[in-house]
Amino acid sequence: GTLGGNGTIVSNVIVDGQVLPGTSRGADIGTLTITGSLTFNSGSETTLRLGAPLSVVDSSLTPAQMQVFINALPDVDPTTQHDSIDVSGILTLSVGMAIHVTSPGFTSYAYGQYFDLFDFASLSGITTQAEADAILNLPSIGGLVWDTSLFVGKGIVFVVPEPSRMLMVLLGGM
Repeated sequence: GTLGGNGTIVSNVIVDGQVLPGTSRGADIGTLTITGSLTFNSGSETTLRLGAPLSVVDSSLTPAQMQVFINALPDVDPTTQHDSIDVSGILTLSVGMAIHVTSPGFTSYAYGQYFDLFDFASLSGITTQAEADAILNLPSIGGLVWDTSLFVGKGIVFVVPEPSRMLMVLLGGM
């Protein structure tokens, strides 16, 4: 089945189907809050829509500096910028589940933008960057790439230059 909408569920939730945060079962941007634990079993999926970044970090920072900066920020939940899932307990993301991130109508990606897709007290199931990358299905963003290094710890993805372009910037070739 499908669980969708804005609001709060006061219970533990186990997903064997699909989760669509936002009004009209995912048609509009919103936040689904679980005051308990949320488990996505293998074969389940969620689709999160991007409308705008939560914020933008100074583009003069290197990707490594940007990661440190974003990691140190206090938790700020998106309200109208993009979908999110907020879990007060344990979020379990199982190998074999899928997180689809779409951006209908939003194409203005820029270096330094970040998106807080999930908030959680702790994460179980996937524990490595490779496992996170295997379940994340992020949109193509041209000459930029997604940095998912903060996903396992904070549920955040952010935009950085494609590595060869960053090398050119650092060498003063652009």
